[in-house]
Amino acid sequence: MRLRLLVLATLVSACARGGQPAAEPPAPAPESAPRVPPSAAPAPATPARDPVRPAFEIGIWPGEGIPVFESRGVQLTLREQPYPDARVSALVRIPAGERITYDASRYQTIAPVTVHVLAPTTLDGRRLGAIRLLTPEQYYSDNYPSSVTTFVQGARFELLQHRAEGTCFVRVSGQVIDAESCPTFDDQAFRVSGEPDTRWWIHIPGAPNASGWLLVTDTAVKQLDRTF
Repeated sequence: MRLRLLVLATLVSACARGGQPAAEPPAPAPESAPRVPPSAAPAPATPARDPVRPAFEIGIWPGEGIPVFESRGVQLTLREQPYPDARVSALVRIPAGERITYDASRYQTIAPVTVHVLAPTTLDGRRLGAIRLLTPEQYYSDNYPSSVTTFVQGARFELLQHRAEGTCFVRVSGQVIDAESCPTFDDQAFRVSGEPDTRWWIHIPGAPNASGWLLVTDTAVKQLDRTF
């Protein structure tokens, strides 16, 4: 038996030396990086944009008389400038029902509306120029004499905001006019497409860390009467 095992081992060894070596399995091909479809590619960073500023603003309140406000008791956010993206200057809470003291107003037109001229007509008013901000000093000055603007049928211009006692601000060919009689009162000569989108701010004075511009909303303050 031992002799037969020895002979069998010798034959297997000889066959292994005389035969071809067993082929190794081929190496797997390297995987290529998956292609990202264009729709899945990361979106480029959105470039920074300048803050949106009003189309027009005036440093006085709308309407006649001085508006009177009282607090609703909620926390008020005051900003360094009268713009929603301005830095917050203070967070204050005034007791509900307490009168709010303010020393400045800024009434802004965010989006004007179009006025369509239905028939040849004219518009009287002070021509203020190509301005976006009208200060109280400018408004009450005598530097802007009254003029007459002539329109042809089919012309268009912008209604910026109402002022007081039937007057309003319009913009014609880039020039702001303080109209003596607002086009909204003459539906025979003008057609107005809605009302301007406006925003109102008041400046609350106080210590350096407790003053700033407050956006007038029904949730923040309650408007009472007006004083004359």
